[in-house]
Amino acid sequence: MNVNHSMKNKRPIQNLIVDANNLLHRVHWVCETRGNGVNVVYLFLNSIKKYVSMFNPDNIYMAWDKRLVPGFKNFRKTDEDIDYKGNRDQDRNKRVYDNEDITQKVTKLLGIKNVYPGVMEGDDIIAWLCENLPGNNVIVSVDQDFLQLVQETVSVYSPIKDIHITNHNFSDLIGVDVEDFLTYKALIGDKSDNIPGLPKVGEKTAKKILKRGIDTLNTEQASILAKNLKLMNLREGYNVYDNETTLYSEQVKKLDGLEPDMKEFEQLCYSMNIRQVVSNINEWKTLFTSKEVMNNIVEKLLQSL
Repeated sequence: MNVNHSMKNKRPIQNLIVDANNLLHRVHWVCETRGNGVNVVYLFLNSIKKYVSMFNPDNIYMAWDKRLVPGFKNFRKTDEDIDYKGNRDQDRNKRVYDNEDITQKVTKLLGIKNVYPGVMEGDDIIAWLCENLPGNNVIVSVDQDFLQLVQETVSVYSPIKDIHITNHNFSDLIGVDVEDFLTYKALIGDKSDNIPGLPKVGEKTAKKILKRGIDTLNTEQASILAKNLKLMNLREGYNVYDNETTLYSEQVKKLDGLEPDMKEFEQLCYSMNIRQVVSNINEWKTLFTSKEVMNNIVEKLLQSL
């Protein structure tokens, strides 16, 4: 996969990768809690604006859970012993997704590259992007599953805690080494995804097991660990189904060179009564106009002098 970037960009390529559904859920519940007509789309856009200001990325990707290949269950939901994400409140989720389509539309107008899974999930897209995009990748999510992806070129920004987790500060912040994190999570399980860990194994016991070695586990424990590793390993999930990664690659290639349409973006925000954006549209234009376009503008100005 080839992604074109301006040769004038002297710093390493920076890709901001947003866990879109995670963010949409968070802003929805903030708006629902606050009441007073707070606009979900505005709060979503304002969050993206904050992340772009922080990291100054060359590209902005958003991974969604909305699948392109309906009618199939991803392998995580076919396990007979585990009701994967079965603890989620479906009625509450439906209210969140009421704003999904319009959010995708308005972010595309900002030049943000929305990417969708085939059979899998947004998490799998993010893992694939981190393995295949050139340059450095910053994942934005409160979901700790992405910590397994941290390496020299991949970091995770947790918005609620306001911490940027890299391979350099990982052990100090998380309490285990980055290379042990996936096993650590598989040992303790994941309540948010309804994946149980080993019986009577919490964080302290899991760290003890890591120190003495997983080869000390009994047969039952080893079986649970193996199953959880398969369910949780984001670097493997996207390879389970044929053509899954082909869909990712095709989308990224098609989105290469996507530029913002700030005029239509402003008009859409006006129609949605998002006046906070309209009144500060020049700030949005400056922030979301690509570096390549800005370089061309500057070059033309210099030539005209």
